[in-house]
Amino acid sequence: MSDQRLAITNLGAIISGKLDVPFLEGDTITVESGKIAATGKAKELEPESADVLIDASGMTAIPGLIDPHVHPMLGDWSPRHSVMGWMAAALHGGVTSMLSQGIVHLEGRPRDGTGTKALAILTSKVYKEYRPGGGLKMLSGAVILEEGLTEEDFREMSQEGVRLVAEIGASGIHEYDKVKPMMEWARKYKMKIPIHFGGPSSLPGSVRFWADEVLQYQPDVVAHVNGGPVSAPLREIDKVLDRTDITVEIIHTGNVKAAIHTAGRLREERDLKRLIIGSDTPVGHGVIPLAILKTIVLICALAGIKAGEGIALATGNTARAYGLEGVGMIQRGYGADILLIDCPRESAGKDALAAIECGDVPSIGLIMCDGKIVSLRGKNTPHSYRTVKVSSKT
Repeated sequence: MSDQRLAITNLGAIISGKLDVPFLEGDTITVESGKIAATGKAKELEPESADVLIDASGMTAIPGLIDPHVHPMLGDWSPRHSVMGWMAAALHGGVTSMLSQGIVHLEGRPRDGTGTKALAILTSKVYKEYRPGGGLKMLSGAVILEEGLTEEDFREMSQEGVRLVAEIGASGIHEYDKVKPMMEWARKYKMKIPIHFGGPSSLPGSVRFWADEVLQYQPDVVAHVNGGPVSAPLREIDKVLDRTDITVEIIHTGNVKAAIHTAGRLREERDLKRLIIGSDTPVGHGVIPLAILKTIVLICALAGIKAGEGIALATGNTARAYGLEGVGMIQRGYGADILLIDCPRESAGKDALAAIECGDVPSIGLIMCDGKIVSLRGKNTPHSYRTVKVSSKT
C-alpha cells in the first residue's frame, strides 16, 4: 500500500463497478494511503497538489477485476501445466483480486479433516503476505470438504482467515447427508458456499450436478452455470434461474451457447444482479490471462449487455456475492484497485466501452493495486493509441 497522495485526472469516463449506477460523474480520482479518497471534477479536487499526478489522456477508469474461480497452488505456479507466473499474467489481464476454489491439483492432497483444514489455512496465510506480480490479492483460501471435519474446525478456519468452501461437487465429498452439517457450520462462521454445476470436469472425484442439486443444497453461488467445462442442458439452467434467486457464475472455459443464453435471459429480465464472471483456471483448458476480460467482451458483444454493466458483473457483483469488503468498486474508502483501459488500435470502437460492445478486448494502460502503480501497460492486452503520463514531485 502506498502512503503517497495520487491523483488520476483527464479521464474520459469513470466506471463505478456498481450495476445500478455504472457511471460516475467527473474526470478525476484521488487516492490517499492506498484507498480511494474522492471522485469528481478536477477543478473541485485540486489534483495538482498530489504527490503523484497521473494523466489518463482520456482513458476510462474501472475497478480492478475480481476472478472468483481459480485453483491455485502455493506461489505463482501451476503444476498441471508446468507454468510459472500465471497469476502475474492474470494481473496484466486486469485481475487485481482472486478467490480460490480449492487446491485441487496438489499431488497427494490430504483427504482427511485435519489435512484439508491445514491446507485451507495455509493457503489463506501464504497469499495474505504474497502478492503475485507485485499487487494481485488472493482474498481467501477455500476448504475442500472431506470426512472428519468438525464444527470446531470451521470455527478455527474462520478465525484464521478462511472465508470460502471450495465448490461442492468438484472434488472432495459431495453427498448431501455428509455435507449438510458442514454447510451449516460454514454459514455459522460466515463462509460462502459455491456448488459445481454441469457435467463432471477433468478432476478426479468431480460429479454431475444439475438443477435438482442446486435446489436441494441451496448454495450461495452456482459455479460455472455454463459448465465447467460441460454444460447442463439449457432447461436445467432455466430451472435454476426460474426457481431460485441464487447468484450464478459464467466462466470463460465453459459452454459459449449456455453463457450467452444465461446472460441474455438475465438481461431481458433485468436481473443481472445475479450474474458474476469467473475463469475456472488453471484447469484442463490451461492458463488464460485474459479470461475475465474476454468473458466481459463475449457477453457484452453477443448478449447485448452494456459495457459498464458487463464490468460490474466482474467487479461489484462478485464482491457482493462473496461478501468481500473494500474491493470491486470505485468508491470512497475502497482499496484503490484501478485499471485505466482504452480502445485498442484499429478497433471499430471509438473508446474502451465501445470496443468492448463491438467485441474487441480493450487495452489496459495502467494497473494500480491498493494505490500502488504496478504497471503502465497491461502486457497481455493490445496496444492503444493513448498512453498514460505520470509525474511526481519527488
